[in-house]
Amino acid sequence: MTSSDHYDHAQRTSAFSVSLGLSSGAVFAAAVSLGLSAGAVFAAFVVGAVLLLAAQMMRELRVSLGAAGIHVGFALFGLPSRTLAWTEVASATKVRNSWQTSWGMHSVRRGWLWNIAGPDAVELELRTGRVFRIGTDDADGLLAACKKHLPR
Repeated sequence: MTSSDHYDHAQRTSAFSVSLGLSSGAVFAAAVSLGLSAGAVFAAFVVGAVLLLAAQMMRELRVSLGAAGIHVGFALFGLPSRTLAWTEVASATKVRNSWQTSWGMHSVRRGWLWNIAGPDAVELELRTGRVFRIGTDDADGLLAACKKHLPR
């Protein structure tokens, strides 16, 4: 494989991160303004902190392909992440997710979806029969890169 066979793309979203950030502030502000107990305010602070952490994690999804395989990771220290060797992948197809399932990290029929924004994805069918869907704003580019590495 040549260096032109390498693919590296980061999809970024600010809307999701901003909405989670605002939500975390709203939770904490509501607890304080309602005059809740110190324990409830602390619980609101913890919920807000978790929302801020999720916002940072879900602001970017990076996909890298090389001769050995494909690596997918979220922004915050690259965690969570997943690496698949090309020997594990049977096929790749471009798919569209419904609006209900078009973001987040969650199970889908026969596998998992990782996405931060938008309905477009590339679905990798694994040799085990399971699938791994990667949400992207460059579905055509990701699919073309995957097909360069898969056996014909």
